[in-house]
Amino acid sequence: DTPTAITGALGVCIGTTTTLSSTPAAGGTWMSVTPAIGTISSPGGVAGGISSGNTTIVFTRANGCTRSAVLTVNSLPVTPAGPIHVCLNATITLSATPGGGSWGPSGAVVSVTPAGAVTGLATGTASLTYSLGTGCTTTTVVTVDALPAAIGGGPMAVCEGATTTLTSSATPGGSWSSTNPAVGTVNPTGVVGGVSAGTTTIS
Repeated sequence: DTPTAITGALGVCIGTTTTLSSTPAAGGTWMSVTPAIGTISSPGGVAGGISSGNTTIVFTRANGCTRSAVLTVNSLPVTPAGPIHVCLNATITLSATPGGGSWGPSGAVVSVTPAGAVTGLATGTASLTYSLGTGCTTTTVVTVDALPAAIGGGPMAVCEGATTTLTSSATPGGSWSSTNPAVGTVNPTGVVGGVSAGTTTIS
């Protein structure tokens, strides 16, 4: 007798498995036409994804009768290389390929939209998963960093040609910048120098 149609999930991600079946199973053997794309155990019928593409899976009974089905192996999505950081209360946008997938889940450390907008809610780390419609997923870790303390020192006004020293307690290795150095400059230790009348933002 001809074996029944092959059943089971005929789509699998690279690196994952799916179990296929056909009856009567006793004495039957399984084969993949293109094992470089997908393999299958015999007996057992456990198919594994090796590389993206299609391979034909053949189940053969002892009497020589066969059934075949096409197994599709889907590629895993690629997410940004780490480390990934976002500041507390700030938002970054993650991207992945191929597009069209969905990010999640939100939690106590970050909130994330399906499109990948991540907002830091509390300091710490969160594992986010990017999922494609094929069921293939990958995970990336986002770290939420604390903001430096409010800028102090001062005063926050300086005459042309004079200086004032600003401070902020932060993790060592921080840097200072001025949005308008033609008005006021700032050096690596937070010393601001007045250049011309006006205002500049010091970060």
